[in-house]
Amino acid sequence: HPNAILTRFATLEEVFKNGQFPYVGAIGSESKARTLKQDLLKLGFEAQLIETLNCPIGESFGNNTPAEIAISIVSQFINKRDCKNI
Repeated sequence: HPNAILTRFATLEEVFKNGQFPYVGAIGSESKARTLKQDLLKLGFEAQLIETLNCPIGESFGNNTPAEIAISIVSQFINKRDCKNI
């Protein structure tokens, strides 16, 4: 399955307009996630679609070293795949 990992809002907006990605994730904090979701609501996207956004991406574990962040992101992909969420 194709995946989209995003860091820019314009790209995120286009991905939601397109609607073809089984997993959409954005790198960022919880506060960034709230801001992105509020902005998407203001643009008229449905709350149900917005809730599919994974932000911050990755599972919550480790010490936030680059290697652990990478592992946490891959772990989230595997978890979503195995739970049939994507």
